[in-house]
Amino acid sequence: MSEYIGLSLPIIIAMTVIFVVCYIVSEIIVNRSPVASIKYAYAPTILLSLICLCLGTAIEYAFRTPDFNAETFNGKIVTGNITAIKDRENSTELRVTFLGNSDSSTRHINGMKVVINLDHKNYSITEGDIIAFQSRLDYIRNLGNPEEFDYRLYMNRQGYLHTQTLTQNYYKIVGHKDNLSSTAKHLRRTLVNLVLNSTLNPFTKDLINTAILGDASFIDSETRAQFSKAGIAHILAISGLHMSIILTIITLILRPIDYLRVRNLRIVLSIIALLGFLYITGASPSATRSSIMSIFVMIAILTHRENSSLNSLCASAIIILAFSPSAIHDVGFQLSFIAVLMILLLYSKLNTVSPKRKFAYYITSSIVCVVLANIGCTVVSAYYFHTIPLLSVLSNLIIIPVLPFFIGIGILHIIFLLLGANLIELEWILNIISSYIKTMAKLSTNIPLSHIDFVSISPATILLYFLLLTSIILLLHRKRFPYIIASLLIISAIVASSSSDRYHTPHTGFVILNNYKSTPILYFNNGKGCIWCDDDIIDIPDFKRQNINMLSKYQITDLQLLSDTSANNIFPPFAIICGKRIATINATQWRYYTAKTPVNIDLLVITKRYYGNITDLLDTFTPSKIVFSGGIYPDRLSRLTEECANLSIPYHSLSDNGAILITQ
Repeated sequence: MSEYIGLSLPIIIAMTVIFVVCYIVSEIIVNRSPVASIKYAYAPTILLSLICLCLGTAIEYAFRTPDFNAETFNGKIVTGNITAIKDRENSTELRVTFLGNSDSSTRHINGMKVVINLDHKNYSITEGDIIAFQSRLDYIRNLGNPEEFDYRLYMNRQGYLHTQTLTQNYYKIVGHKDNLSSTAKHLRRTLVNLVLNSTLNPFTKDLINTAILGDASFIDSETRAQFSKAGIAHILAISGLHMSIILTIITLILRPIDYLRVRNLRIVLSIIALLGFLYITGASPSATRSSIMSIFVMIAILTHRENSSLNSLCASAIIILAFSPSAIHDVGFQLSFIAVLMILLLYSKLNTVSPKRKFAYYITSSIVCVVLANIGCTVVSAYYFHTIPLLSVLSNLIIIPVLPFFIGIGILHIIFLLLGANLIELEWILNIISSYIKTMAKLSTNIPLSHIDFVSISPATILLYFLLLTSIILLLHRKRFPYIIASLLIISAIVASSSSDRYHTPHTGFVILNNYKSTPILYFNNGKGCIWCDDDIIDIPDFKRQNINMLSKYQITDLQLLSDTSANNIFPPFAIICGKRIATINATQWRYYTAKTPVNIDLLVITKRYYGNITDLLDTFTPSKIVFSGGIYPDRLSRLTEECANLSIPYHSLSDNGAILITQ
């Protein structure tokens, strides 16, 4: 339970009781006098938000997907509705919801969700299709590498506990069943295909499909990393910025309705159009937050009531979490709400330029909003993406002004494509704008000291950072000396926590990594890393992206392949690292080698390319432990581990037990 939601249920209940008591006390204090109502105005709202957070966490646990014993129906034919499709490099991932049958023994799994991996590309499958296959489910597992992304917990929070890989001809599409979600995805896929079939340049197509239609699969990891380093990664996901631009465009299009003196009709149509756009583009948490806040503003105009941005923000959070409690773990949700909250709390304190000076007000407003959003989101973003952009304000001021033109012209171009017209003039403008965005992002990242990579931040540091922001916000609003003292103490705690983390982090060691394709061994020493892999070719940029958490944790900023660096203690297939003698076995030719005296080896690594027996190696080696690669197929792994057990040789399976980490 604690693994699923992060806290145990008794702790959540205790926190809820404490916050409820504090809320009642704060209401009594606030209502006691006008002075107290002004002095403690925000206390009830903050406590009420914390109560809602605790209740939401409890509800998330109460309505979590229950576990079920897959072995009771494994081997039977089951059917499921495909709710989402993700294209991988050489495979296709399906999110499937089981359809139980009252006449079968599988009726109890109705509504259960699983992840199906096709070991090939299948472009004919669409959302809403019903797939039938023979069940061979297994629990979703992590690789077990140091500091890796907890994929299992991430999927469990979305209700997915099990997975299965299917080869071609071992499944069949037996029907189709549409719902609101699949209909939206069909509409989006139709629009995406229209863009892909146009004559726009490739990057422009990808940017339109990502920033306008909300399909993030079109942006490659290298481009995404570049935009992140420039501090403009938010333009690649539909967020509040995009929705505000969309709403402005809708409002301008519907402006002529005002001349008919039916202003309320324009507002109603704007709400409908905004919800329609949100529906087609996938309703991401950040876009939903912005839409709900905008709708509250328009409803306030309709009902002639004053709108409170802070109340709208809290209400949008409650609505999103009521329908999707797991959204609180979404990075976009967290960053979006933090950024807006910072702007709402501090904008009026930092921007003192009069709105009458339009140009100066526009410039200062843009700078203040970008700065506040960055102050609120930098630490959280660094925790997830391990990068701190130092020139994000400059990058945003250069790139954001052209984004409304790109979105507006992009939507117009999509409308013309729907009508069967492909206007070269619009494509020319879109290509120029997208090239400008890409060039500016590249230039921003190439400027010296434009960003800091391989940043590692602990959860304790994040908590202290937000305590510091709270203290600073109170200081700006109340201007009292105790808040200065509190801020200085928290800064000291942040420095002490960061120093302690760095001090206790080993700087020398090696890792035998678990990987489905190969057996990479990483040796690191004082920021420099060397990768040794005997059974496959390692791509350094791809390795960095997959293991960024580990590289950041151990501050490995200089990473090279063994062939590119001199490592005096590594002589493939042998190595002596951290006092451990290692040998890798990657071919059956080892069975033909013998030694007068077998060589003592601490770790004998069996890679996926070895097809012999363990006994074939014992004339050459005397291993203290045998390590089996994660790339070895299960049936062969079972045979080899059984042989080790019969020979009383200790072994470690990377696929079952995770990576081996040894440090000094």
